[in-house]
Amino acid sequence: MNISSTSTYEDENFGERVSMAVLLCIISFLGIVGNTLTIFSVIACRRLQTLPNAFVVSLSLSDFLNCSINIPVQVTALTQKVDGTIFNFVCMSSAILNYLLITCSVSMLDLIAINRYILVTKSHRIYTFLYNKRNMVVTIGGVWFSSAAVLIALGPTGVVLYGYSNELSLCQLKEESRVIDVICGLLFSGSFIIVSSCYTKIYIHVRKHLRQVAHIRLGPGRPTPSTSAQTNSSGNISNIIPVDTTGNRLGETATPRPYEKEDSPVDETENRITMNMIIIVVCFFLCILPTLVIVLLPGTQNAGLFTVVFLYSASCCNPIIYAWKHPVFRKVFKCIFKRRWAEIEEPSPWLRAMLPR
Repeated sequence: MNISSTSTYEDENFGERVSMAVLLCIISFLGIVGNTLTIFSVIACRRLQTLPNAFVVSLSLSDFLNCSINIPVQVTALTQKVDGTIFNFVCMSSAILNYLLITCSVSMLDLIAINRYILVTKSHRIYTFLYNKRNMVVTIGGVWFSSAAVLIALGPTGVVLYGYSNELSLCQLKEESRVIDVICGLLFSGSFIIVSSCYTKIYIHVRKHLRQVAHIRLGPGRPTPSTSAQTNSSGNISNIIPVDTTGNRLGETATPRPYEKEDSPVDETENRITMNMIIIVVCFFLCILPTLVIVLLPGTQNAGLFTVVFLYSASCCNPIIYAWKHPVFRKVFKCIFKRRWAEIEEPSPWLRAMLPR
């Protein structure tokens, strides 16, 4: 690997590339911290060791690898004039890893949305039939294996050339490939449709259910339904996935609780559901929209430079959306930050063995 003595090289886009490199470093740091916390929380807390959270761990693993391995290579490519056989191999490997991790991350977002939809809207029998240990291993392993197989197989065919892009100063494709453009276009647009439709249907279902509960239970001098049905620990978005800590469907364990205000808590619940819906869909949309536009409208490579920032930003947003919004994750995060390991609810056998007796 040959690096110039000045460590950087000057050209007309150097300032833009340095700005992008700084943003990527921030994303990398936040992503490493956030995804490490998410994975460690699941390892430390048995209450979080549920089948649905396997998707979250897979998502966090993908994002962690992206932030810890791929982004540093991209920062080096942006700021250093690097050449040589070793760097070319590293850059080519990073390009393949880049597409693999992005594909897996987007696929996990889809699987989480579908899981939430089935959990909330379908019967318990259907949910348990679809989501068991064997099916989870096959699904998650299938996503990783199939994504890697397709991306690696495209290289020897000559359809795509992975490596350093002189136009973007990034490790991705040496030249534009319509095959990759079509694959990415289908992946991103399809994912947006899946995520948006699943959470929209969840909101409609929850809204309908809450209004039915309010209509049945409310009456003169009678208590209103509790909004505690919003919380869950087997799901990943509290307030959107109205299930209890054992994974029961909405309404199976809801109990009434007195409510002092005359305003119905149903409206407050719907507002919270709506806001979380907006956060999920908008963040996902903002992350993939710039890349989707560039992919579908090729020829604007300069504009494509900063779309990478938006796409990579999902790696640090995901822990916030899919973990920090979860009440159990939030409690475990606080215990980890404060180093109060004994306060973690239902510690795993591994953590219990580490605690002082």
